[in-house]
Amino acid sequence: MIRAKLLSFTFAIMRVYKFGGASVKDANGVKNVANIIASNSRDLIVVISAMGKMTNAFEVLLKAYFENRKFDEAFSVIENYHREILSELGIISPAFESLLSDLKNHLTKKSSNHYNFEYDRIIGYGELMSTRIVSDYLTNLGLLHKWIDIRTVIRTDNNYRFAKVDWDKTVEQAQENFTVNQLYITQGFIGADADSNTTSLGREGSDYSAAILSYATHSEDVTIWKDVPGVLNADPRLFDDAVLIPELSYYDAIELAFFGAQVIHPKTIQPLKNKAIPLYVKSFVDQNLKGTKVDFQQATIEQPIIIIKDNQILLSIRTRDFSFVDEKNISTIFNLLSKYNAKVNLMQNGAISFSVVIDAIPMLFDALLKDLQADFEVRYNHHLKLITVRHYNTYSTEQLIGDKMIYLEQRSRNTAQYLVGDKS
Repeated sequence: MIRAKLLSFTFAIMRVYKFGGASVKDANGVKNVANIIASNSRDLIVVISAMGKMTNAFEVLLKAYFENRKFDEAFSVIENYHREILSELGIISPAFESLLSDLKNHLTKKSSNHYNFEYDRIIGYGELMSTRIVSDYLTNLGLLHKWIDIRTVIRTDNNYRFAKVDWDKTVEQAQENFTVNQLYITQGFIGADADSNTTSLGREGSDYSAAILSYATHSEDVTIWKDVPGVLNADPRLFDDAVLIPELSYYDAIELAFFGAQVIHPKTIQPLKNKAIPLYVKSFVDQNLKGTKVDFQQATIEQPIIIIKDNQILLSIRTRDFSFVDEKNISTIFNLLSKYNAKVNLMQNGAISFSVVIDAIPMLFDALLKDLQADFEVRYNHHLKLITVRHYNTYSTEQLIGDKMIYLEQRSRNTAQYLVGDKS
């Protein structure tokens, strides 16, 4: 009991920084990250994602490997991208070379035919390579630090691609691996199961990794460094008039993340809320900007918050015998959605039909559809867009929908959602 209290006190002054792929997409980005780290280089855990759009490149490589096709071109894209950054940084990285060799050696072996298992094993190299390059650059600058393989810390089950955290084991490992008065560089997105196989926490899961480590080490706060000034009320790439939200409650942040706001990963908030750890979202372009703070304070939000999710699928499911869609039928439907890890974003129930909106699930949708059709009549529409407006008003929704066809619409006290597509 005394030891637990001492551990809690020991970790109270640590902080966690998280940098996404955009922040380390090139040599200048790596240098900028190094400058930010150098300004607070002790009592700090730095979580870094794969560089740029490398996760996408690794997915292309995985597809070629899994389908037993030539992977040389896809492999070269990954190798050349990282080598160019190393060259521009003026460093040599034996650790990167070792990872590259390990990856190529794995690709020469026959696939296990378990797609999710191979996904985690191969995609995880992106984070490992990224952090090795950043680590070697920091070493070249003379900045003392320790590189940590996060798979030795974040322990999970073996639900590959969507692993669940073993919190007790992770806390235990974190307290063994992290101490104060140190700078650590580690990876986001990945962990390991009980057999030390690489697992992943879900796409864009590096934010969640930072929250896990913050929870496990009782950190003072977490800062997510982005290419935007903080949390905005809309995507600035789509809306020229997007404005900063200076403060959000944990509740609002969870809601926004659930509905698809890409600034914060959906699972990030809960571990921080449980220990009242504040989250800051700040700009890595201009460190002096105040950014957004997320904590228990219930801030007044004056602007409607707009979230747009592309690549949505509408499933319209009906019983074959025109019986009611009762609890048993809904249970069957959700068991199948869970089986294929389908992310449900909207649903609506009728007497003999059930409609559900899910994210597109590459390589898995046909299997899901086949299983659903075993018991139900199913219609579906691809390539739809889900528009969510928190704190909505008539003007904002009318402007957003325009001449689009509305497939589904729902409103609650604070949120309006519209599933739209082009008129055919």
